[in-house]
Amino acid sequence: MNYIVYKGNCYTELFIHFSPKLNGSDFFKILELIDFPVKESDNIILRYALTELVTNSLRALHERKIDKEVSVDLMVSGNFLKIIVTDFGGGFDLSTLPIDINDESKKPDFTSLKFQEYRERHGFNRFGIGLLSAKIALDAFHLVFIDREGKECAWKGGGSVAGTRITAAKRMTKVGNEAEVKPVESGMYLRRLQRHSIFTKAVVNNSIDGYLIDISTEGAKLLLLSRDSLEQGGIISVQVDAVGGIGKKMVFCAVVRWLEQEKAFWQIGSEFVRDASFPREAMAKLVKTVNLDPRRLGGLVVIEGT
Repeated sequence: MNYIVYKGNCYTELFIHFSPKLNGSDFFKILELIDFPVKESDNIILRYALTELVTNSLRALHERKIDKEVSVDLMVSGNFLKIIVTDFGGGFDLSTLPIDINDESKKPDFTSLKFQEYRERHGFNRFGIGLLSAKIALDAFHLVFIDREGKECAWKGGGSVAGTRITAAKRMTKVGNEAEVKPVESGMYLRRLQRHSIFTKAVVNNSIDGYLIDISTEGAKLLLLSRDSLEQGGIISVQVDAVGGIGKKMVFCAVVRWLEQEKAFWQIGSEFVRDASFPREAMAKLVKTVNLDPRRLGGLVVIEGT
């Protein structure tokens, strides 16, 4: 049986909701935690292809100042990994691309006059190969336009569609990639059944960028690309952007209880210091807010799996 392996657990479906407040590089870093049921070299190519698709969606949202999530659905289906990327960035005229993106019969020519003219028209800031490179990396690829309800519709000029949906597939090459499931840490962390992970940007010790991935009234978990001088028993300060319903940045101090390396990240378990940095009452309010609606955290990725 093939599975999508994420943070030591096996899934046949994984759903990622990605905030436009983050960027493609954030998405790529988070994909490092996912092991797809394909050979290792294809894992790397697949991460880049998915990042290209999400980056294109984010660019459209930013250019139109639309505050809507990008969703990436990953599903094991027969012999294929099925991928659906959906955004509400307003769509675009496919005829402006230097290729017919849905044409399966022709091989693209990157050196063609159409490609060169496209690049010149956009001041060489767009190469016309983001969608194409994803298309080449995948075994099936189809793009449609959607309305505000997410239903397929036709492009009839600017403003006629709400966004795009790309449905793609990659043939699976691994068999039986079950992970060794890690035991759940006891004590300070809440076990949330409705989602697997949340990620929101955090600044640790005023300099290290990371992600807050779990929080309770007792402590928090963080992912950092670099541990620098962090040691078990050390005190860290953590800053998170404004939270809906609280209306100010969250800044708290915590004691590092454990550190462990997980692929490209260091996972940090911490326990709150009981001082005035973030009062217990405010923390309880925050945790209740996040439990009811995690999307009220700024700059957020929510990952759900079955």
